[in-house]
Amino acid sequence: MRRAVALLMGAAAHDLRTPLNTMAGWLQVLQSGQELPEATRERAFKGLQSAVAQQTALADGLAQIAFVSAEGACPEIAAVDVEGALADALAAMDGEARAKAVTLAFAPRDVRLESDGPMVAALLRHALAASLKFAAKGSRVLVDLAPLPDPVSGGCLVSMTVEQSLLPAAGIAAILHYVAGVERAKPNGVGAAFFFGVGQGIARFIGASIEVIEGDGEAKAVVLIRLPPGRR
Repeated sequence: MRRAVALLMGAAAHDLRTPLNTMAGWLQVLQSGQELPEATRERAFKGLQSAVAQQTALADGLAQIAFVSAEGACPEIAAVDVEGALADALAAMDGEARAKAVTLAFAPRDVRLESDGPMVAALLRHALAASLKFAAKGSRVLVDLAPLPDPVSGGCLVSMTVEQSLLPAAGIAAILHYVAGVERAKPNGVGAAFFFGVGQGIARFIGASIEVIEGDGEAKAVVLIRLPPGRR
């Protein structure tokens, strides 16, 4: 466990430094006093917005891990609008997706379950953030939501399909298990290891699961999140 925490903190430190470097670089350009082309100014502001979004996601992730690791912490079960939580996750990642010219596509479906709403929302945000790390520039991430077929156990399944992945599904699956994967992570993999690590911690807390499988076609990878109903 100590090794897992050390690797998770190392991944977080790496990803904190990356957006800080981006912000410092663009602020230096904007403060140079030079007359900048409109396209350069637009790139600068988009870069700053993306960096702020990354910092926010990292801070949120660290707070979530601190909470679920706290002694005595337990889920607070209530009705959860999963469709709404997914829409919020997509909105939160919109700036990051635009910076990579990645299209986020989502077919809304009214799905609700009993669970810990804030933790479900955090899990979906971090899984989507990790999925975006592997999306090639100009590609798409398709998000789908469906109730699980078993009417007794209930719950729902969320899939995030990366249509053109920078890594094969097997490589992403290794990074999903950050203890084994973070040390051999490819470019973009360290950040994904952090988001996956947070997601895994939240998933265990609420009884959910995350896995990565091959998509139907070359260069496709699918992140699957199973959300069971919580137990009161």
